[in-house]
Parts: sequence; C-alpha cells; structure tokens
Amino acid sequence: MRILTVDDEEKTATLVSMQLESEFEASVDIAPDCATARELLSSNSYDLITIDYQLPDGDGLSLLEEILGMENAPPVVILTAHGDEKTAVSAFKLGASGYVVKDARMSTMLVEEARSALARAGQAKAEERYRSVFDNSRNGIAVYETVRDGEDFVFKDFNKAAQAIDRISREDVIGRSVLAVFPGVREFGLFEVFQRVWKTGVPEQHPLSQYADERVSGWRDNYVYRLSSGEVVAVYADVTEQKQAEEKLQRSEELYKKLVQLSPDGIGVVDVEGNVIALSESVSEILGYGLEDLSGTDVFNIVTDNLRDQVPNDLETLRETGRLTGHEMTITRKDGTEVFVEVNASTIKDEDGNPSAIMAVVRDVTERRKAEETLRERETRLEAIYEGAMDAIVLIDSKLIISHLNPAAEKLFGFTAEEALGQSIEIMLPELRLKAHRGPLEEFIHTGQRTLTTETPSEMLLAGKHRTEFPAEVSVSRFQIGGEWYAEVIARDMTERKQAEEALQRANLELEGYAVNLSHDLKGPVGSASLAFSMLTSALEKVEIPEKDGEKLEEIIRAGKGNVNTAYKIIENLLAMAETGEPQEVSQVSIEETIERVLEENAQMIKEKGITVEVASPLGAVVASNTQIYQLFSNLIHNSIEHNQGENPLVEISSLDVDGTTHRFLVRDNGQGIPEEILDDVFIPFVKAQSSGTGIGLSTVEKIVRTYGGEIRAYNDNGACFEFTLRDYSS
Repeated sequence: MRILTVDDEEKTATLVSMQLESEFEASVDIAPDCATARELLSSNSYDLITIDYQLPDGDGLSLLEEILGMENAPPVVILTAHGDEKTAVSAFKLGASGYVVKDARMSTMLVEEARSALARAGQAKAEERYRSVFDNSRNGIAVYETVRDGEDFVFKDFNKAAQAIDRISREDVIGRSVLAVFPGVREFGLFEVFQRVWKTGVPEQHPLSQYADERVSGWRDNYVYRLSSGEVVAVYADVTEQKQAEEKLQRSEELYKKLVQLSPDGIGVVDVEGNVIALSESVSEILGYGLEDLSGTDVFNIVTDNLRDQVPNDLETLRETGRLTGHEMTITRKDGTEVFVEVNASTIKDEDGNPSAIMAVVRDVTERRKAEETLRERETRLEAIYEGAMDAIVLIDSKLIISHLNPAAEKLFGFTAEEALGQSIEIMLPELRLKAHRGPLEEFIHTGQRTLTTETPSEMLLAGKHRTEFPAEVSVSRFQIGGEWYAEVIARDMTERKQAEEALQRANLELEGYAVNLSHDLKGPVGSASLAFSMLTSALEKVEIPEKDGEKLEEIIRAGKGNVNTAYKIIENLLAMAETGEPQEVSQVSIEETIERVLEENAQMIKEKGITVEVASPLGAVVASNTQIYQLFSNLIHNSIEHNQGENPLVEISSLDVDGTTHRFLVRDNGQGIPEEILDDVFIPFVKAQSSGTGIGLSTVEKIVRTYGGEIRAYNDNGACFEFTLRDYSS
C-alpha cells in the first residue's frame, strides 16, 4: 500500500507518516506543499492521501478538488489544526473521505478515518465489479422488489443476458409484475420459490423445468436468493438446447461438463465419502486447488478445523433430504489463506435411487462478508460518536415527535430520555416561538425547503425542562428510513460564549477609551518636550562653550529629540489603533489610488534604498472608509520598505482574486522576513522585532481587516508576506 501525506509542518508530517506506516504497513511519501504533491502524483499512484487544510502555496480544499478530478482518484482525508464545521462540510461536499482535527484525538481519529476511507473505496470497487458481472454475465439475472408481503414481485433490474434469453427489453419489464410479464410463472413453480426465499431468506435452486406462455418458451435453470436489502434475485440460464441434446444423448457426460463450466459459480462433484470426482474451473479459482491436487482425496480436509466436526452432520442432511442449501463455511485455500463460501449441494442417485455422489455449487462470499463486517463496524462507530458527542443531538419524525436523543441532549435540555421520547420537539422550544418554529420544521422535513435554519449552524433560542430559554447554535438535517422522513437537530449551548463575547466587547470599549484618553493626555507633555529640545538647540547656537562640551551637548539633544519622536509615533499609532472601529463614512475606495498616495509619501525612502515596487494592476475598489484603507496599506507598505535589507530590494502589491464582494490582496517583499519567534504573534500589540518600529502598526492593520469581515495571515516565503481579505462594508 502507498500513501501520500501533504503537510508543510515537518514534525506533524513525520508523525502522520510513522503512524500510517505502522498501522497499515504502508509506504508513505511526504509532500510539504501543493507543488511537490502534484509532482509525486504525476509519477506515482496512491491508495490513500492525507492533506493539510493550510499549505504554503495553496489550500487543502483546492488540492482535494484537483485530486478528485483525476482518473481513479484515491480516497482523501483532510487534516487541519483550525478546523470548524463549515470547513468539514466544505471538505465533504468536495468529496473528502474523512476529516481529522489536529488535537489530542488525532492519533486515534486519523487511523479510524483512514480505515473508513479505504473501506469505502473498497466497497465502491466491489459495487463496480458487481455491476460489471451483472451486465456481462452469460446468465440471465432478474432483480425483484417484493409487493404486499410477497403477494407479487415487481421487476427492479434485468440484465442483457436475460433480455436475450426471454426476447424482451429491459424497458418493457421494469416496474411490472412478474405475473404480467411471465403469466406462466405460477405453473412453472418459480413463483412459490420466490415467496419461500423472500420469507425464509434461504436460497433455493429451482429444479430445471420447462417454461411456456404465448410469447416465449424454453427450459430454464433458476437459482433464487434474497439480498440483505430484501430484493429477490433470480439467476437463470436458458438450457433449452442443452436439455434437448441431453434428452437425445441420454444425459451426455460431455454436455454435463459444459454446463458445469459455464456456471458463474464453482461446481464440484464428490462421492459420498468426499473424494473429488470433478471440479469446474471456478471452483479451482475459489479454492486455489486444481483437479490434479484434489483428485482421489477427501475434499473435506480443506474445511477449517473449527468447522470440520460439522461435516458429518451436513452429509447426514444430504443423505436424508437430498439437498443442502445456503450453507456457509470457511475453506482453507492451497496458499493457506481462508475464504468464506456459500455451498448449495444435492445428491446424485444411482439407478436404485441410492445416493452415489454429491454435486455442490460453491460461491465465494468473502467480499460480501467483509462488506457486512465493515457495515457493522461503521454502525458501531457511528453509535459511539452519537452517544459520545458533546453537542446535543435530537431525532424527530415527520410529526415532530422525538424518537431519540443523546446524553448531551439530556444534559442540555434537562430531560431524561424516558421523559422526552414520544413528546413533541415543542418541549424544547420557547413558548412564544412555538408557532413560528413548528411550520418551518414540518416544511423542511417534508420538502427539504429551509426557512428556519440554513445549511450551516444558525443561532436561535431554545428552552430547557423548566422553560428556561438559552441561546444555541442549531443545525437541522433530514434523512429517510423506510419511506419515512426524519430530522436530526444538533444544538450547542452558546450561553457562555455569548457572555464571554459581551465581556470582551465591554473590555475592548474600556480599553479603547483608555487608549484614546491616554494618547491625548500624553500628546501635550511630549509636544512640550519636543519644543524644549528645539529651543535648547537654538540657545546652544548663541552660547560660546568649549567645542568638546558642545559636541557632547548636541549628541544628548539629538538622542532626546529622537526618543521624543519615537514616543510621539507610539502615541499616534496607539490613538489610530484605538480609534479604528466601525467606519463613519464609506465610499468606493480605489486601491490603486490609495497605493499611489502611500508610495508618494515614501518616495524618498524608496529612492535612498533603491527599492523596486511592483503594483499588479488592476487592484479594484472596496466599499470602505478611505482613511482606514489608507492606514491599512500605508502600514504594510511602509514596513516592507523600511525593513527590506535585501541586495535587490523588491516590494510587490497584488490582488489575488475577487469573489463577489470579497477582495483578497497580497503585500510581500524579498527581505529577511519576519523572525520565526514572533511570526505567530505578529498582530498582537507591541510585539515586534528588536529595534523595529512601535509594535502597534500591524495590530491596527489586523483590526481594520476584522472591521471589514476579513482575515489576515503573515508568513515567510523568500521574504515577509501579508495575505488578507476585505469585504465591502455593509451597515
């Protein structure tokens, strides 16, 4: 097995690689970015891929979409350290097979998601193989849906061979009763077999018989079984010609062998002691033994040890009834591996009516057993997730009656399961909102039309056992079981979050007020100090003092004036950050004109440092405050100019994309970059590199970006890079 891990965090990538190698005995390649991943994918094939959500040269979801567009794309699991439900939903909509958050459960969840993804991929391949066998089988295959508890059977599928055998098209049978399409099916005896197989689940081989009605006739060999989903399947062959030949040649051995070899299932003949007489090629493929390996030996020796004691009982059943149907057992292949097989057997009698041999039809059901086991494991995992979920989960039927709730829901609403089950969901809704909520919920369950909630979690009020209302984040989805629609309501208590948000908002307002007052209070003393230094410089020019002492005084005055200017800058930046908030006046702000203004103000420094500035037009316009947009770009561009010590210094400003009212920009340089030790905290006030500005400018930048509903990130890529989004302001 080969696995590709795409993650730019070296330690995480190494740990993921080691765990996958250990759990799956796989060969794991590591790609630190999208470009390397594409290169590896162009020359290698993988059974599983894990992708970090955030990558240095792109995002994981875009790479996911690109990979799933490839031919024979493997399953992909998304890894992220900053995951949320929106990201998870986006990943699964794009086709991700799994989603893992990088937290304390990562080691467990990674293995589970990987196994689940591989299992689902295997199931999809199995379905593809089934469809290939169904469409290309030489035998006629008809799939029936049961109607009115077995009173009738309606065609659900009909393969090409069946159409050729019965000289009727698929379109002419699908959705119609078998009694209408084949009116002689009762007299033929097959209808009763359908009913028995549907009721008991035990497969039956309908005796070779001749079917006839006004449209078609012929000898048919039917094998009937029931799927786990309830459909009845008939696999049959038109043996009219063989039957006629058999009657003419008196059960010709050669014809018998051909019939055996044409069967899709393995067929073998043994004497009553278990010694092999004949095997079909299919049996050899299933068991791994050829006729030469088993000829003259006891075939029951290949039954696994734990089932060997059962063989005498099976033989006794065959002797007494002449038939053994739907019997499953484990067989040891020649190479030592084990396979699950389903065996249908019947006795061949001699002229005196005594059993002389046993014919067995063997079908390999290993893949089916694995799929069933995978399904059971998946159901167990889902149940564990449901019961252990921290969010409240409530299931309601189409009449809004609660059918299930998990422990978290009991805790959140205060109801025990016994108290809530069978009650209306209205016991969990505020009394004043019952009418407003009931109609939209019923409409959503029946039609899927959303008016109360969106596809993403929405905020609404809920009520506990004692009608105490609380804010919650709610998402609603619907599903169907047995023709009945249900809804799943997932709720998360937002009380503490709301309280924290309100407390934070109050603290921010207090801090902003304090910063404004402090800035204004400090401006006066700092201005006076600046004036004093200027006056002292003028006075010094008029006083005769020794040259050495004069130089020393000038140096002291320069240092003092420099510190005063630095203090003034800090006060101005602090005031700008404090006053950054909801814009008072907004308009269409041209980004190119704003940048031209910033570059003009920094022209002297650009010239002195020999910096090349590249502006990738067009940059568009944003609905915003002209002052705030100027502050944002001024801080970023000034930083790129001031701190760029490169040999051929370069500053680039570009628009990455526009999505409706959302604009994404990039300001980057080719300097020494942001020191790694402050990279994660660079937007926190007063965090700065040594001897580097006031540490407030980037905090102001982030605050402006947040004001416009955007996000900003700083990273190093051959220099410092600032990538951010701005949304057109809407009050």
